[in-house]
Amino acid sequence: TVGNALIAIGIIIMVFGFLGCMGAIKNKCLLLTFFILLLLILLTEVILAVILFVYEKQLDDYVKESLTRSFKGHLQSNSSKTWTTIQRNLECCGINGTNDW
Repeated sequence: TVGNALIAIGIIIMVFGFLGCMGAIKNKCLLLTFFILLLLILLTEVILAVILFVYEKQLDDYVKESLTRSFKGHLQSNSSKTWTTIQRNLECCGINGTNDW
């Protein structure tokens, strides 16, 4: 899930930070390793940002299609409670507005 991914990313960043601190204190090899790891993270983020920018329309269409499919079947499935909670908390109806009903 997204929560688990965020926890894993946080742990990885914490380890990288520890490597940076140890590299600054102990030796240049750890500091170089820290720099390379940070550079790889930066490159990964830039690549992901470019990919998301290029495929933004397809991703938007996919999410809308998935939400519409889930919304249309929400009365017959387990997602009914989820949709009710979302609509109550966000004070909205449907996906694009009240016309979805």
